[in-house]
Amino acid sequence: DEHSVRNENLRTILVPLDGSPLSETALPYATELAAGTGATLALVRVIDPFWQAAFVAEVPESVYLSQQQIEELEEQSRAEARAALDAMATQLRSDGLRVVWEVRSGRPADEIARVAETTDADLILISTHGRGGFRRWAFGSVTNELLHRGTTPILAIPPGAHAREITEPARSAIAS
Repeated sequence: DEHSVRNENLRTILVPLDGSPLSETALPYATELAAGTGATLALVRVIDPFWQAAFVAEVPESVYLSQQQIEELEEQSRAEARAALDAMATQLRSDGLRVVWEVRSGRPADEIARVAETTDADLILISTHGRGGFRRWAFGSVTNELLHRGTTPILAIPPGAHAREITEPARSAIAS
């Protein structure tokens, strides 16, 4: 493509996804950037361990589940995440992109930071959920936590943002 820019400084773009449609708003940005620079997309989904999940707080009866039931629920979550990322990666590859993916268990910010390190990510491109006030305090902000770690550059996409094709001046800015 005459407009693509190969960029040796942008080899891997890490895109954390949590299974929500809102988290997927980062994908158009990531795919456009990867297509324009030749970077590999690294998709990651982090499954919260059962006892850390919001589900437990919302469903008090869940404390009566057996260890086996908890393990089955966690494995079901991992299997659903693997299937979703595999389907997403297949579609992106059919569009000519290089894609790798991984499902992890643990605290999202911790695991995303680990994947950024192991994949040698040059950029984390993440959707923000737009929480404020009490909800942000209660549930935390993965994006905010990653920003404060400061180990990998982050491009945060706010709710309601719309991706546009990267124009030539922007490609030049990315390449510099």
